Amino acid sequence: MASLDASLEQARKLGRDRSAMETQRELFGRYLPALLTSGELDRAIDEILTLDPQARLGDVMRELQGRYARRYDGQDARVRIQKRLAG
Repeated sequence: MASLDASLEQARKLGRDRSAMETQRELFGRYLPALLTSGELDRAIDEILTLDPQARLGDVMRELQGRYARRYDGQDARVRIQKRLAG
């Protein structure tokens, strides 16, 4: 969905017709689960690490997947988890 949003923004800047992309985004929005906000993702990671202080990156990622499948950006989650684990 993020790439579609970026495409819409680019088309807007270039003055191109966005009607098909806006329709596509509206349809996706109806059927895809909403993504976690940054704050929600941070709280989920903190909760998992609080429940299991010895958890490693893969452990936290598996737990996130089980709880929030397709509701977060995996790359963003990985970076956030690594920062928490580093200190």
